[in-house]
Amino acid sequence: MSYLTGLAAELDREGRVVAAAGSFLSLGLAVGPAISGGLISLGGFTLAAWGIAVTVVLTLALVSVPLARIRREHVVAQLAAAV
Repeated sequence: MSYLTGLAAELDREGRVVAAAGSFLSLGLAVGPAISGGLISLGGFTLAAWGIAVTVVLTLALVSVPLARIRREHVVAQLAAAV
């Protein structure tokens, strides 16, 4: 979670996303167990595990684009400083 918050801080210079991160964390803590319980009651722990796997893959996909942009900006800044 701290890695995602740091990434959000890098992308949003005004700090709006980081300020809202606490609310989203609380929302996840409140809703997550209910969703997990529903998945377990519908399909057992296998369905819950698939739900977790899908969530992880989606998170990685959504984070990879802004992370690549930040990495590119750092490389450009290093090249500009070297010249």
